Amino acid sequence: MKSIVLISGIWNLLLGLGLIFQELLADHTIAENYFNLMIGAFLLFTASVLVIASRNLQKNASFVLWEAFLRFSAAAILLTIGQKVIGNNAIFIGLTDILWGLSYIIGLPMALKKSFGTILFDQ
Repeated sequence: MKSIVLISGIWNLLLGLGLIFQELLADHTIAENYFNLMIGAFLLFTASVLVIASRNLQKNASFVLWEAFLRFSAAAILLTIGQKVIGNNAIFIGLTDILWGLSYIIGLPMALKKSFGTILFDQ
């Protein structure tokens, strides 16, 4: 499970950097650049949380589990309106977000031998 969380953090890092560099090179309006740059920065933040959490899942599992809800929210946005914002990659990224979220929700309780609620509420 530790490796899955670490890899998902690296995945977020790559997505965030890719989005930021894409926006810096794109010829968009200021509003479009701002929105996409903020998403890129958010991805860098979540990447750091996941990488740090992967070092000690017993202590930091609740951060990862809450990240699952972010993944599902991102997937809902990407699979509905994301294609208009970032193009065809939105579907692929949205589906991977669902898989990451499911791996956290299913994998963490099994790996840590704790209940979903215990992890969610950091008890």
